[in-house]
Parts: sequence; C-alpha cells; structure tokens
Amino acid sequence: SSSHQDLSKEQFQSLKKAFKAKGTFHRSISFEKFAEILSTIDPNLSDIEIEKSAQYAFHNADINKDSKLSFDEFVNAYKLHYILMYRSSFI
Repeated sequence: SSSHQDLSKEQFQSLKKAFKAKGTFHRSISFEKFAEILSTIDPNLSDIEIEKSAQYAFHNADINKDSKLSFDEFVNAYKLHYILMYRSSFI
C-alpha cells in the first residue's frame, strides 16, 4: 500500500516479522511491545533514546487512540521513529 512506499523491501519485511512475533491475536501491539521492537531493530540506541522516540512515535501513529498499534499504524510509528533518530536533531 502507499504508506509503505518509502521503506525499503528489507525494512518492510523486518518490520512485518517483528510485528508478527510481538503482535497479539487481534493483530495489534502495545506501547511496551513497540518499544521492545525498536530496541531490537536499533540495538545501538540508548534506553532513553528508545523511550523518548517510542513515546513520540506511538502517540502520533495511534490514529484511533486505542493505545494499540495496528500493523499500518506500527509501520507509520516506525517511520516517525526513524526520522526522529536519523534525520532530525530532536534528541
């Protein structure tokens, strides 16, 4: 879908795999699981960086505000995290 077009195929596949591993029966993940995925994908980031980025990305990507991320919300949250960590001076 169009929301995934700016991720590489490899990035998208690793996100899909991570989401499936952590996703619940309802195919959504909690904030805690999201933060775990970020620290797995980006092991070089500090706990503080992960925590700040995860909070920002989760809050902004959780469109329906159900405190969970669907897969599409999760992909968008990861993109927000990536931009924050690698393309801005937020932290």
